[in-house]
Amino acid sequence: MFPDVALTTDEKARYVQLAHGLVRDTLQEYDVYNGAQQRQVSKVRWKLVKSRENIAVYKDRAFDSKDYLSNVHRGLASGHDLGPGFSSGTSSLSQRNSSSSSSSSLSAVMLDSIPAEEWSLPKLLMVGTLSGTLDDVMYGLTTPDVGLILLKAFYAQDEVIDGQVLAQIHGPTPTEPYRFLGLKWLVKGNPPAVNALVTPRDLVLLETTGILDHPTTGERIGYFLMHSVSLLECPELSKKAAVRGRISSCYIFKELSPSVVDVYMKGYVEASGKIADAVAIISATNGLLCCWKAVVCSQSKKLAWALRTKYSEEKRRRTRQSSAAEDIVTRLNQSSDVCGMCSKTFKMYSRVAHCQLCDEAMCSRCRVTMKLGFVQSKSKDLLLKNVTTCKRCILATNQQSTFAIAQQEVMLGRFGALIQSSSSTNDITSNAETSLALTAASDDSFFDMRETKAMHT
Repeated sequence: MFPDVALTTDEKARYVQLAHGLVRDTLQEYDVYNGAQQRQVSKVRWKLVKSRENIAVYKDRAFDSKDYLSNVHRGLASGHDLGPGFSSGTSSLSQRNSSSSSSSSLSAVMLDSIPAEEWSLPKLLMVGTLSGTLDDVMYGLTTPDVGLILLKAFYAQDEVIDGQVLAQIHGPTPTEPYRFLGLKWLVKGNPPAVNALVTPRDLVLLETTGILDHPTTGERIGYFLMHSVSLLECPELSKKAAVRGRISSCYIFKELSPSVVDVYMKGYVEASGKIADAVAIISATNGLLCCWKAVVCSQSKKLAWALRTKYSEEKRRRTRQSSAAEDIVTRLNQSSDVCGMCSKTFKMYSRVAHCQLCDEAMCSRCRVTMKLGFVQSKSKDLLLKNVTTCKRCILATNQQSTFAIAQQEVMLGRFGALIQSSSSTNDITSNAETSLALTAASDDSFFDMRETKAMHT
């Protein structure tokens, strides 16, 4: 849709500092909520808009967006640093841009990104918990390329129908596989009930994800920022195609226990155009609740990774054997009269399925069929496939290290060539078996699998 945006070194530094200030400001507010406020939401100030499981979204009864902006400006001017964990280099960039000339340039970015007038919709607050690990949440939310943008939209049902990475400033690395900082263009659809009446909204925004160490406690903190910016390279589309919206929201995630993640978000959404406030609030809330299914997205991506790895390894084995006959013999040898999970005896004419990961025979009660999405790098083709597996393999896949899988994707060059010393790379892929597994999982011929449906955006 739009050409890639070429940023100068100074522009990159200012965007990094802007993201840094917004994340820091939200982290400070989270610390107040988690400490002095004792994790309590004032019912006098905040009105509940929507809740899903253990997450609730509130709107400010009497809001003032200028307070929010002034807090961000004060944070940027203070020069406080989140440390080297923020986007690998934020600290040094912040120090280099502490001069008055850089401060004035950054203020210009802020004023251009969020006009001085108040937002027409109230500030939104999200608090609650997710079941899973911090790595699960961040793996599910991180989208460094357009394929993953659409894959997350499929799992999270966040109404994103198109998107583009306009510029990447920082990308994932083997040591920080959830890291991303760059500019994106997103198109958000509407709930089915109003889809015929409301024009889609598009957003041009600065986005960053990653994990940092808390400046005082040292705890691992996940962050996810979306903040609208204005770019000459991305003018507004015709009103019939999409109405340009605005957003400024930042999420903070922290593990409360090995299986519970705390969620905190504050921000604004501006729908623009002629749309009732009530509809705009609901639509904004639905979009901001994207984190609700972050763990589901992560687990689905891990299962897809396991299937892709198995398929690629089988293909390499068949290539070495120059025949598929042995695979047929193997499947016949695995035929069983009983379910491999519960040992139930199959009756004549029973519908027997085999797990696509372990090939065990399964009865109807022990198998799970789900729709998984598969994407290729820099492609908008989202391929959907109904996959049948046993519950044991699903549990085993969920228990695999999310960080290790995300790291392997980076090592494969999924997000571009690695710029890294050979010694560091050898530390990460320390044996030939790991390297072999990575090569197997990179086989794009997986997309030739039958019964796969292509969705073109």
